[in-house]
Amino acid sequence: MTTESGVIIAHPQRSELLQILDTNLQSELLTHFGTESDAQVVHSNFSGDALQTYQRIPSTGWIIGATLPLDEAMTPIQTLWRVQLIGGGIFTLIALLALIGIIHSQLRPIRRLQREVSLVRQNHALRLSEPRLAELLQLVRNFNQLIDENEHQRRALKQRQAYFDMVLNTSSVGHFVADSRGFIEYVNGALETITGYSEEQIRQGQLADGLEDSTGKQERDRWVNALEAHQEIEIEFKFRRADKTLVWLHIASKPVFDHGLC
Repeated sequence: MTTESGVIIAHPQRSELLQILDTNLQSELLTHFGTESDAQVVHSNFSGDALQTYQRIPSTGWIIGATLPLDEAMTPIQTLWRVQLIGGGIFTLIALLALIGIIHSQLRPIRRLQREVSLVRQNHALRLSEPRLAELLQLVRNFNQLIDENEHQRRALKQRQAYFDMVLNTSSVGHFVADSRGFIEYVNGALETITGYSEEQIRQGQLADGLEDSTGKQERDRWVNALEAHQEIEIEFKFRRADKTLVWLHIASKPVFDHGLC
């Protein structure tokens, strides 16, 4: 405690009693006080920075001062900052783990859907199980509907194929199916009987061995050209069967188009 004139009238150290404050400190006090009744300053001394606070007692001319090392004064703030930092780190870690858990939980139906699609593609499963996730439910239902439609079409195609095979195999007329390059892909039993060659031999192109003369080869070239041009054609030529007997063959060829493709 000191007077406004700078005389120390109370101090923790008795040796400081009735001493005069340092001129610089008096000037600093007056500068910070001004017309106010209190002031706070950070003052440097031989032991380091210190936080000093002063209170003017009205009508006495006395000034009460208190000094605390700045490090000690900042300790609670630093402790609070460390607590906030640790707490923020723990909260961030918990939030991150929760977010990872949520993402993992939300992606589980997608991973299961991926496995089931793979099983369907490998013919190890027939349908997809319906997920709980609303966004995927409609997708799975549409996919299952597509599977059902494809299965229905496959069965219908299989029935038509069976009917087609029955009609061709019971026909007395030889039938064959060739691609646009002239390679034979299907023959019925009547054609095997007429030519004397087996289906495998016909697929391998051994019918060309039965062409009797240049006329037959010319007719074959006309047929190949008609295939390439996607045109109908009828040809006749002598043909030597596999048993070496000679017959006349009449071939009528017609292109079949599917969505513009032959």
